Amino acid sequence: MTELSLADEPFVDTLAASGGALATTGASGTVLATSRALATTDRTPALRGAGSGERLAVGDGPSADPAGGLTTGAVRRLVRGWYTALDRHAPAESLLDLLADAGLVVTFPWGTLRGRDAFRDWYDRSTRAFFDEVREVRSLTVRPLSPIHAAVEVHLNWQASEWGPPAAHSRWLGFDVVEEWTVVLHDGAPKIRICAVREMRPMAGSGPLAVTAA
Repeated sequence: MTELSLADEPFVDTLAASGGALATTGASGTVLATSRALATTDRTPALRGAGSGERLAVGDGPSADPAGGLTTGAVRRLVRGWYTALDRHAPAESLLDLLADAGLVVTFPWGTLRGRDAFRDWYDRSTRAFFDEVREVRSLTVRPLSPIHAAVEVHLNWQASEWGPPAAHSRWLGFDVVEEWTVVLHDGAPKIRICAVREMRPMAGSGPLAVTAA
C-alpha cells in the first residue's frame, strides 16, 4: 500500500470502534494514514453491551493549517473535549467555550434549542437529571466543507442513570445515538454551530427518556 500525504487529495477522517483504529481516507477511498485510538476507561463505570469496553479517544492536531484553515485534527479534539465535558458535568462555561457565539442551534428529536442561553438552561436541567454518564464514540467522520467549515457525523453510545422523587431507585438508560454537527473555525479555534441529534435507539432494558429533563 502506498502511503500518501494528507495534502494529496480531499479527505474524510473515520474513527472505527472495531479495533480502535483511526483511519484517514481520501475521497476515492485511499487510506492516507492510520493511528491507534486511545482507550480511556479509568474514570467511568463499565458500559453495558460495549464490546471490548474501550472508550475511544481521538488524536490531537493543530487547530489550523499553515494557511489558516480548519484541520480535521482540531475537529477530532473538539469532539473528544465535548463528550468528556458532558460526561464529567463540567461547568457550563466549559461547554459554552466550545460553542459558536452566533447562530447556535441544538436539535433533539423532540425540540430545538436556539442560542447559548437556551443551551445553558438545558444543560442545567440535564446535569440535575442524569448521573454516571458515559459516552462512547463508535464512529466519527469529519468532512471538510471549506477552509473554515466542516461537517461531522458521530455514532455513539450514551449510558446514564437518572433518579426523580419519589422513586425508591434510580433507572438505567442506554441509547445508541447518531449526531450531525456543523463546525466553524472562529478566532483560531473550532466551534460547534449546529448539533443535530438525528437518532436515539434505546438499548435492551433501557428505561424511557424523560423529554422534560433531557
